This record gives sequence, structure tokens and C-alpha cells, in this order.
Amino acid sequence: MQLGGATTTLTTLGYDGSTSLASFISGLPPGTANQPGAVNGSFGTLADHDYVNVGGMLTLTGGGRFVVSTTNSDTPVFGDLFNLLDWTTLSAGTWNIATDLQLPMLSSGQFWDTSLFNSSGVIIAVHEPSRAMLVLLGLLGLCLRRRRQA
Repeated sequence: MQLGGATTTLTTLGYDGSTSLASFISGLPPGTANQPGAVNGSFGTLADHDYVNVGGMLTLTGGGRFVVSTTNSDTPVFGDLFNLLDWTTLSAGTWNIATDLQLPMLSSGQFWDTSLFNSSGVIIAVHEPSRAMLVLLGLLGLCLRRRRQA
């Protein structure tokens, strides 16, 4: 499968980073462009990347590879959400997302969040958690230092 433009972005959906992605997606209000339908392609666009819609049961087995690559001109950035697969029923069996899903490399400090892949067929480009944690620790240190000087 090849990735071009994203289905939608976290910014478009209003994600502010205050909750987990799974909680955010499940909590989107229905009946608007910011609903879970944005994750399954009923909002957003599926035209800029490969997409497979299985009209029934999708069976994923261990050892089978699902390989995703990018086009030469498009590199996913933070917040890009890609809906790759949809199905009616999923049977994951011995499928192991860590070894059977091969994703392209992202820019430094970013990684793929695959927490919604087995439930929605979605991958999202996000910031590396360790970098965000370091920024928070640095800000906390500055606040504590300022407090001691006062």
C-alpha cells in the first residue's frame, strides 16, 4: 500500500493532546465532520492513499506481511491519519501488529501510533513520547527554579 495525502488530520478533528488518541476518537461527537466517521473514511478523503474495504470478514494471520510505503513526494507529518483498511468483522488470529505491519520511517522525533489499527484499520503519525516527556520535565524544572528564586 502506498501513502500520499492523509485521510484527515488530528488538527482537523480538534485533537489537543489532552487525552489518548483512542479516547479522543471514541469521544468525537456524532453527526458532525468531527465524528468517528472521519476515522473510517466517511469524512475526509481516501483518494490520496491506497485503501482496502473488505465487505465481510477480514482474516489476518501471523507471518503474513502488510507493507505500507510512501510515495516519493509525500512524507507523513504529525497528526496525519490514514485509514488503510475497513471490514465488517475482523479475525486477527496470530496476527502480530509489531512484526506483521511494516510501516515507512518517519522524520526524527515521530513514530506511528498503531493503537487503532486492529479496531479501525487506522495509523497516525505522532510525536515520540520521550521527546514530549523531556519537554514537560524541562518546563517543570524551570517552574521549580523560578519558584525557589521568588
